[in-house]
Formats: sequence, structure tokens, C-alpha cells
Amino acid sequence: MSEADYREYGKLVYGFQCHMEFKHELVELLIENSEAGLSERSSHRFIQQPELLRNSDYKVMNENLFLFLDKFVIEYLKKQQLHSKQVLVI
Repeated sequence: MSEADYREYGKLVYGFQCHMEFKHELVELLIENSEAGLSERSSHRFIQQPELLRNSDYKVMNENLFLFLDKFVIEYLKKQQLHSKQVLVI
């Protein structure tokens, strides 16, 4: 994942430009159900065409995103534990 793919808005608040659920099987279903629309919009800058969608390596993107999410959950749980200790002390 590059910096262009995500943005940190605050502590534990992120925005992403990706679809972590993408797998080649899902991409084929999306193409099958929207091929006419993709063809009609082939000149649009941000509309990827079926061949490019089929040749994209979603595995790398998914691995990077899941790695990020694993680290995110660990950080979140640390914050929750710290908060719980502070509540008990008060």
C-alpha cells in the first residue's frame, strides 16, 4: 500500500482507497454484470477496463491491507487496556 492508498485522519482513524474484498472470482462477477457500462465509459480516467481488472494483483493489496489491520487492532486493544486501567484508578 502506498501513501496514495490511505490517509490518516487521526489516531486510529484512517480512510482507504481500495477494496479489500477483491479476489479474481469477484472481479469476474463484477465484469460480467457491468461489462456494457465499462465499455461505455472506456474513455473515463478512473474507470478500469476488464483486461486491467483481470490482470491486477489483488493478493498483494489484500496482504498489505490485512497486515495493516492486524497492527491496527493491536494498537486499538492497547488503547482500550490503557483506558480501562485509567478508569479503575479513578
